[in-house]
Amino acid sequence: MYKLFARIAACILLVAAPAQAANFGVSPLSLDLHSQQRSGVVTVTNDDTKPVQIRVRLMRWSQDADGADKYDPSDDLVFFPKRLDLKPGEQKIVRAGINGAPAGSERAYRLFVEELPPAELPSDGQTKLSVLLTFALPIFVAPAPGRSQLASAAAEMTADGRLTLALRNDGSARARISRLLAVDGTPLSDALSARYVFPGTSRTIIAELGAGACSRKISAVKLDLDTSSVEVPVSQTLCKR
Repeated sequence: MYKLFARIAACILLVAAPAQAANFGVSPLSLDLHSQQRSGVVTVTNDDTKPVQIRVRLMRWSQDADGADKYDPSDDLVFFPKRLDLKPGEQKIVRAGINGAPAGSERAYRLFVEELPPAELPSDGQTKLSVLLTFALPIFVAPAPGRSQLASAAAEMTADGRLTLALRNDGSARARISRLLAVDGTPLSDALSARYVFPGTSRTIIAELGAGACSRKISAVKLDLDTSSVEVPVSQTLCKR
């Protein structure tokens, strides 16, 4: 079972115990729903030694004209339960499904699985910082399984080792960049500003390759996607400035 451990700090609270988030996980890492697979299950596991309360909510995930991620409340999908109480070591499932017929093109959502604050706040006046964990699980909904078609309008290397990739997805499904490689297969960087390009969307993604990247004279890079790969020529004109 794969577990995704949260990376998002949620809020500041007054609590008596030392600052510490609960240790819980979710699996799988994402859901793909379509006319032949109308529902799916997410397993939430409490790996902590104390009980944890969880809230679940859904947001529509889109990208604006500049390629920036947007999140809006949505009731497009049915999911339940919306609250979970987990004892130490306990597992529970959240079911999610399509509400009505899928739209004509792939749509994206995020199911936020959030740790709730303690029910009771301390009465001793102590102020502590508590970090609550949140998972933002991607859910993709399409009429039928589709494919991405990722193209590059431009790729430029700057003198400080930043690679700027102007990308467009002309396919019917999202493109997810899993790895950025040299053409010989050598990994280049995991520091990407974003990994998803939605269908019909253009987006600029920045990869931090580090100082000295220009001296390596990288003429092209390879983007590994979930089901394919794309080779992109790189301009080093800005390296010479």
